[in-house]
Amino acid sequence: MSLSKLKDSIKAKTNIIDIEGNISENIIKLLDCNSKNNIFIDYKYRFFKFDKNKDVKHFWQNVHKDIKDCIKKELKLKDIAKIEYEFFHIKQKNGYDVYFFYINDKPCTEYNNFIAELTNNNIEPHKIFESLIGLLLKLEFIKKFQQTYEFQPEYYNAVLYLNTNKKGGIFDTLYPEVYFSEYKELVVSLHKKVFKEQKGDIKGNAIDLLFRSEKNSFRTIDDNLSATIFSKKPFIDFNNYNKSINHTQNLLLDTLQQLLKKYDINFKCRYFKANYFLNDFLEVKDKIISKKVIIIDNLTNTADNLKQQLYDRLQQEYPNSVITSATEYSEFDALDNKNNYLILNSTSKNNGSSVIVDGKNKNTFWDAYKARVNNKHADLDYYSKLKYSQSQSDRLIVLQGLNIINIKKDKLDNKLKKIQTEIWLKEQVFHAKKLQNINLDDNKLTLIYIRKLKKDKKYGKDSFYSVIIDVTIKNEKIMIENFNFVYSERELKNSFSYLSKREKLYNDSFFIIDKTAEVMLMSYNSSRIPRIIGNSTVDSIELAADEDSDNKLSRQATKPKEIVLPYYIAKTKERHIYLEQSNNDLLYFVTPSTQPNSTIAKQNLIYNILTFDKNGDLLKALDQSVTELFLKSFTEDIIKNNEYSKSSILEKIAKLYIEN
Repeated sequence: MSLSKLKDSIKAKTNIIDIEGNISENIIKLLDCNSKNNIFIDYKYRFFKFDKNKDVKHFWQNVHKDIKDCIKKELKLKDIAKIEYEFFHIKQKNGYDVYFFYINDKPCTEYNNFIAELTNNNIEPHKIFESLIGLLLKLEFIKKFQQTYEFQPEYYNAVLYLNTNKKGGIFDTLYPEVYFSEYKELVVSLHKKVFKEQKGDIKGNAIDLLFRSEKNSFRTIDDNLSATIFSKKPFIDFNNYNKSINHTQNLLLDTLQQLLKKYDINFKCRYFKANYFLNDFLEVKDKIISKKVIIIDNLTNTADNLKQQLYDRLQQEYPNSVITSATEYSEFDALDNKNNYLILNSTSKNNGSSVIVDGKNKNTFWDAYKARVNNKHADLDYYSKLKYSQSQSDRLIVLQGLNIINIKKDKLDNKLKKIQTEIWLKEQVFHAKKLQNINLDDNKLTLIYIRKLKKDKKYGKDSFYSVIIDVTIKNEKIMIENFNFVYSERELKNSFSYLSKREKLYNDSFFIIDKTAEVMLMSYNSSRIPRIIGNSTVDSIELAADEDSDNKLSRQATKPKEIVLPYYIAKTKERHIYLEQSNNDLLYFVTPSTQPNSTIAKQNLIYNILTFDKNGDLLKALDQSVTELFLKSFTEDIIKNNEYSKSSILEKIAKLYIEN
């Protein structure tokens, strides 16, 4: 493989810690060591019978109320007292076994039988360790970091909100999750959450959540706002580091290490250290749309004069376009694959989304997809209805949405350029069934992409959706031969012997089968794959806090040991895919397209490559020709305008069938 080997590279700090020693013994340490500070972890068990006449939300509200009442009684607290606890549950035939942990001022007298009791109830010890560490970590933040943030850390049903800031009536915050795998990997992740401030009288949809600053307290409501749209918190801000996500990531990891040392639990930090890099990216110069674009007006509550401004702009972009209303194409069957369709959608002020299910705003199309899979009568918005019909059909229609938030203020240039690229690419894949001027070696491949959706509170069934595509690469052309959809994980595994030994298939995973070499490649991300959060030799928190330091937290550092965020910030502007070989695994990280100014908006993920033979046995990924093919299929200015993408053109082709 034509990779460049790195003579020396930086050890990047990640969000994963490997725990050593026996898990059950470590659990006893956590329980015993609390006595050093006169703080103890207690636990209780309750069985809650599920009432079919009540909805899931009401059921869990009652569960948490009963837990709180139980703890208050045990600790002899007043009814108004706030309660902090950790809990997990096991589903039974007619209800749930619920275990909950809390802080007590006297030791638990029953923990000698603790491990055996829970193991007999089919709860793995790693789940207990996860719960205890999670609770202790939250307590550390309550005790030590009250002054770190503008809004003090508070609990609500064991959720700890950190790094909260308020703008207008919106609270933009983060909450941590601790995951401990059966392989003894301790993973700390951060998730965005956005709340609305509750003003005036407390209504029925208000939740018991207060954000407290030094001067004020605020009550909020959870309106299911999209964090993708409403959260403005950057991954890193070099000028205001304490407010960024990366600061909280590092603070969490540092605190976790201190806890483990305190409780005499041995561990090793996980690092990412690249062995190789690659910088060959595919390019396509001309992106000409050949078919007519039908513009469908699905806008509501938009003034006619504003609509006309948008119409004029779109007809400049697509001179042969036709503008019509959604009533002209009310059903998917009315669409003709000789045309491309651009649907103009209004977005909700509540959550910034155009997706509506049974009259309620949802965040993504996949909420609508799950609703229709579980209930064929679920009422969807116009665009979601078309996309769902497409997902169940073998007729490929180019569908593209354009969400309009505010026509006057919207900066349409970048959005329209992106949409034009999407329409062009879909037209090549669905209509022409080929992509030209793609500099890849000749080969015959099968591409597979998986969308695996977890059940939510209302719709109780998992959804599985995958596409299988046969392609031929010849004379710098990717030719698409045939495709089919598979809606069952078992059916997909039965179709390919390569997958016979895979216990779990991940959402958003991509596969290439090299038919000539008879090798399958899998590219995926999961919670067990680390994320880069810093430099192992630089304490970014200390550096940012030291006002007298000459070596300020900076994006301009050029010496490797001074770069606070390795692999994001490079000495040159050269594009790279960085790779770390670890046994049969091959981790890869695609650098940002440009050097950051003052901020980096989003965190890039590390992905893993695994390769298998026809029997499902693992091969060394770095030695396989299909790995080189995959890595050389990453693009510049094809999937993303004026940028190089974080994914392969082969993967993008497969995704189009699922996400069109």
